[in-house]
Amino acid sequence: MSDPKHTEEVLPSSHHRLSLSLQSARLGIWDWNLETGELVWSRECREMFGVVPDTPLSYETWLATLHPEDREPVDRIVQTALESGNEYSADMRVVLPDGVVRWIASRGRVYYDQQRRPIRMSGAAMDITQFKETEAELQRTRAEARAQADDLAIILDAAPVVTLIAQDPACRTMTGNRAAYELLRLPYGSNISHSAANSAQPKHSVFQNGQELRAEEMPVQLAAKAGAAVSGEEVEIRFEDGSSVYLFGNAVPLFDEAGKVRGAVGAFLDITDYKVIEERLRMATERFQVALRDTPITVFSQDLDLRYKWAYNPVGRYDITQLIGKRDRELLENAEDAAMVEELKREVLRTGTGYRGELAIMVNGERRYYHVNIDPQRNYLGQIVGLTCASFDLTDRKLGEQALRESEVRYRELAENRDREIQARTRELEDRTRQAMLASEGLKDLSGRLLRIQDEERRRIARELHDSAGQMLTALDLELENLAEEIRRSAPHLTMKMQGAQSLVQQLYGEIRTTSHLLHPPLLDEAGLFSAVQWYVQGMRERSGLEIDLQIEEDFGRLPRDMELALFRLVQETLTNIYRHSGSDTASIRILRGRDRVVVEVRDAGRGMSAEKVVSIQSGGSGVGIRGIRERLRQFHGDLQIESSDRGTSVFATIPIPQPVMGDENTVQARVG
Repeated sequence: MSDPKHTEEVLPSSHHRLSLSLQSARLGIWDWNLETGELVWSRECREMFGVVPDTPLSYETWLATLHPEDREPVDRIVQTALESGNEYSADMRVVLPDGVVRWIASRGRVYYDQQRRPIRMSGAAMDITQFKETEAELQRTRAEARAQADDLAIILDAAPVVTLIAQDPACRTMTGNRAAYELLRLPYGSNISHSAANSAQPKHSVFQNGQELRAEEMPVQLAAKAGAAVSGEEVEIRFEDGSSVYLFGNAVPLFDEAGKVRGAVGAFLDITDYKVIEERLRMATERFQVALRDTPITVFSQDLDLRYKWAYNPVGRYDITQLIGKRDRELLENAEDAAMVEELKREVLRTGTGYRGELAIMVNGERRYYHVNIDPQRNYLGQIVGLTCASFDLTDRKLGEQALRESEVRYRELAENRDREIQARTRELEDRTRQAMLASEGLKDLSGRLLRIQDEERRRIARELHDSAGQMLTALDLELENLAEEIRRSAPHLTMKMQGAQSLVQQLYGEIRTTSHLLHPPLLDEAGLFSAVQWYVQGMRERSGLEIDLQIEEDFGRLPRDMELALFRLVQETLTNIYRHSGSDTASIRILRGRDRVVVEVRDAGRGMSAEKVVSIQSGGSGVGIRGIRERLRQFHGDLQIESSDRGTSVFATIPIPQPVMGDENTVQARVG
């Protein structure tokens, strides 16, 4: 048996060590006598629940210390433990007297008498506030990380930028956003990388400056290999069907925590439309230069600082290379002239309203007169980025007018004695006046001539494509057919390749035929506006996916050829603008013919244009397409109106029909609508 005296000495020491351990661990103990209702807490337990010493304790006192939202759930847990005999375990919030909220974890067990009646519950409580705060912060951080990852994935899929992501240094596996798979014509989620195994590589080819790139030469692979950004890369993607798209962008490497390359990311813009427009602009510029050659018209542009950026057919002592980068104050001989011209241009930049008028300035020591057009140049956002100007030399006309005035003075002085000379001079002056009036109409005539040149050029190109290229392709198709027959007899294993070649020739013939018809539809000359518009609208439906409702009567009849062409170009240009810019999936066209006029209405349900843009269009400050339509209509004294809102855009055009001359059998008879 143990020594009682020794036990009495050891017990106080053990109790002291236990108390110190409980204090260090922030652990309190409690005991609840279920028969008497007495609740005993250790000092640590009282501190946790904010109960001052000597305060009588009971089950209700304990519940009152809990957060109001936790009292009922915790009470239910206690009652369940008493009824089931299971261990009691609950996490609860305690509101201390100073209002501070703490988290307490309490655990205990129930003790029973011989009749299995609960007589006591004992346990321990521990402050877990820091753990709960850490847990909440971790959950919040994880939620934010998940949200950021989800947002990034949504942004990448929604962005019109082609994004390529390689997660290994060799870039053998590469994925992309939705725009990448759509542009590359690959199944969503498939491997995009040309560095993959041969069987998994995509079928398209990548070119740069006309040379096909190997996998390791492609931008994303270069960034991963070098461990450095690759910027300003332009590549061409060629597909098996012969079509191409052009991309421009950058690639950067990805690094792991140790600073080693773990992959790369590339972001590219689809610049295919830009490349097509660039080529069209080059061709249009060439035609523009041909049309203005040997005319007294100068065209130029300036930036916001009024420095010359570009000029064609400049006058005076400076050539193009000497103009670029300079202001009028550095070029004009007279400082007052430069100040006047620059003030006019600054006013156009400030107000956004173009200027039309006459100016007189010193050039090569003599005063010359010009009719000038100064218009604001805007970017795709409608912001003014410079000026576009055109000047027409009126000096000869002005000199003629001055000579006319001087002559009139002299003639009045000699009127009584020189009637014959006055009559002769009058006829001469009338001729000069007519010439001056013709000169003032030069700009309008030039505009009409440019349109006619453009239409004739389109007609000529379309005819050459159809006649020359079409005939050669037909001959080639016949030769291939003969060769195919020979191959079927002598080399049947080449039959499939020959059939593929024949299919490509037939596709090329179809593309050439469609292109030639778009340049100048033969149906317009042969069958008139009804057939030509029906054909174009059907082709536009198939090419663009637009739902187009066309209303034109089958017995529409014929109009003068140039008028039919103007109406066809109106429909062609407006449908093209709807497809490219409006965002609308539908369009409606109504072409009505009355007794004395033709009315065309084209509507869409797109995003519409800003009020400023509509005002600019109505004032003539629109793009090349709308200006071309307006100029074509002006040749026939027609009118063009445009209305736009957030529900869509409507274009209205009216052209008067020439009335037949009695007895003229060649005049097209106007039908009563």
